[in-house]
Amino acid sequence: MATKHPVDSAEPSSNAGGRLPMLKPEHVAVLHDIVMQRVHRCRSTLFRMAPILYLDYDGVLHPPDVRATKAEPLRPRVYEKGQPTDRPLFEHASLLVTILAAFPEVRISLATSWVRTLGYEFAVQQLPPALQNRVVGTIWQGWMLKFPPPRRHDAITADAEERGVGRWLALDDDVEGWPSNRRHLLVAPKNPWQGLSQPGLAEELSAAIKLLCTGERLEVQLAERLNYRSLRSTFSTERAASRPRGLHIGAKNGRKP
Repeated sequence: MATKHPVDSAEPSSNAGGRLPMLKPEHVAVLHDIVMQRVHRCRSTLFRMAPILYLDYDGVLHPPDVRATKAEPLRPRVYEKGQPTDRPLFEHASLLVTILAAFPEVRISLATSWVRTLGYEFAVQQLPPALQNRVVGTIWQGWMLKFPPPRRHDAITADAEERGVGRWLALDDDVEGWPSNRRHLLVAPKNPWQGLSQPGLAEELSAAIKLLCTGERLEVQLAERLNYRSLRSTFSTERAASRPRGLHIGAKNGRKP
């Protein structure tokens, strides 16, 4: 005859009253590792499958000369003619939000020097929420933080190859080092002081992203886009002589990687 176990005589469980048992620190650490591994796998999947926009800040979302002083390293400001101004940062970010609204599958990887200078989390937090939600990572991690490639093109392509990114486009004002056979993968303002607000650039970016999302070859649009040789000859000399390249702290001159 089976023995019955009265409910009244049962020992109270550790989660009586709906409360979960208290976890030990070592258990919390294990759970954290599991969660982070899953997050990493999800991000890796997004990098491989989703269209990726490699995004720069300076010269795209606001003017190119942005500096932070040693006294206020977390308060970058736009500089003009070597002097700080009150011109707002990320003044064109809302325009990028509008452009990407038609392409919900697009994800963002940060290629900006802000990550190297001020950290990934800080760089992400400066974006509007609609853009923050699209960010899946940055090129500035691992070996590239310690040994950054000399040109932005090299850093982006290395990241894309390592992650197995199938579809990507760069939005960056740095055109140096982009070979003619890869120029179709870059949308760049001719005037970095206008950035994304430059007449015609938003339409160019939208058209390129549309091709990216539909799986069409971006080269088909190349003939209608800015001429690479003209772009370099017009602006490379002026940029090198007149302004720093990318966010930096406590220095007068700098370069995007």
